[in-house]
Amino acid sequence: MFEFEILNMMHGNSKYPLELKFAVCCGEELTHFSKSDIRKIPRATLSEWRKTPISKFVNQFENGAEHPTVIKYLSRRDEELERSKQAIDSYMTFVGFIKDAMGVESFTRMLGENKEKFVEVVEGLGGLVTQQYFLEHAGISKNRYWGWKNILDMNCSLTTDKICARLTPNKIRHAERQLCRQLVKEGGENKRVIYAHAIRKGQIAMGLSSFYGIVKDLTTTKQMKTYKPRAIKIRAKNVHDIWHADVSIIKTIYGEKWYLYCIVDNKSRGIVNWRLSDKLRKSISADVLREAFLKHNPDKIIYMTDGGSENKKIIDTELLYMYFRVTHWVAGKSVMASNSMIERVFHTLKNEFGSVHIARDGLQLKQILSSTIDAYMNRPHSAHGIYTPLEVLEGRDNWLDVKKVISDAKKERVEANKVARCENCSCSSKNSCSISSF
Repeated sequence: MFEFEILNMMHGNSKYPLELKFAVCCGEELTHFSKSDIRKIPRATLSEWRKTPISKFVNQFENGAEHPTVIKYLSRRDEELERSKQAIDSYMTFVGFIKDAMGVESFTRMLGENKEKFVEVVEGLGGLVTQQYFLEHAGISKNRYWGWKNILDMNCSLTTDKICARLTPNKIRHAERQLCRQLVKEGGENKRVIYAHAIRKGQIAMGLSSFYGIVKDLTTTKQMKTYKPRAIKIRAKNVHDIWHADVSIIKTIYGEKWYLYCIVDNKSRGIVNWRLSDKLRKSISADVLREAFLKHNPDKIIYMTDGGSENKKIIDTELLYMYFRVTHWVAGKSVMASNSMIERVFHTLKNEFGSVHIARDGLQLKQILSSTIDAYMNRPHSAHGIYTPLEVLEGRDNWLDVKKVISDAKKERVEANKVARCENCSCSSKNSCSISSF
């Protein structure tokens, strides 16, 4: 504590002691003086002292920098600054370690998601290090940082996220975000299917990644499962180039075993024919193939199956007169690839729709399968974006230009956001402006 007190300095023409001014300039007023005394000093006066260079007050002391008060404080201040700089250097080394461990892209994305806190940290450096030094070590450009700061400073009242529409015209606005979240909360399908239906109906106009980003914290009753990609894949250029055939076992609630014969088109992922039977026989597989061939009349196909007994020599002499345009491939033998595509379809029918497991007998199971397959054929497939397997199978997968829809919506969104105003914006109008949903 300084060995003096503030005595009646607010009255008359009394002058404030130099030690007091010096303490305020250095930010040490509460260390040497009581809070009640400091409150007696006008705020404008305190502000003026804080803005004054320290050297100006030092030169007013007797012997200048050699004065005991100056030496005592400045030496302590230098020590604190040195410790602070060492701490910051250690901290920035740690930041560099985290950035390398996460990867630059992930690290930058994390800072962007917490931009408000990051700006608060940078603004609170207090001159210990320059902002440029801090930003360089954090891997954030000055333009990006000031963009974040301007957005936070704007504090737009038009959106719940407080991000100014004018400064970020490309950003998807509140009305669109709310609609996406509402669709997921009310939807009974997985997020990808909900997105596809919303695009088809004209409810939203954005990319799938943007949609996922908005609803990432929400769950649906039916979740998409991740599957490991196969090393070798077979992809047809056109429909009816490659057919996959297999048989799957389905049991009723009483344990009765039934066999689902199915043929799936490679290109469309559509089911071209199916049959339910209580027997596992080659003749039934041949009948299912014959029906599919007569129904769709392909010019030339590759018929791919596994090595099961029901598929051996299915394209035999007896059928050659009808199926001379069919080439039989056995997965893992004729071609080094699996028949996983149709296995994936079986998984979808059994698990994503789920009702096949509640059948009491074969008749009810057939009815359930009929409605399930119809639902599958008319549900947007991940391989086709917004289109269904049936639309691709029938050549109706070009009725909507999704890229153009998103591009047009983006242009409209940008134009609307450029003229958006709120009470916090620099606008001559006193009225809050509204913003369009797109």
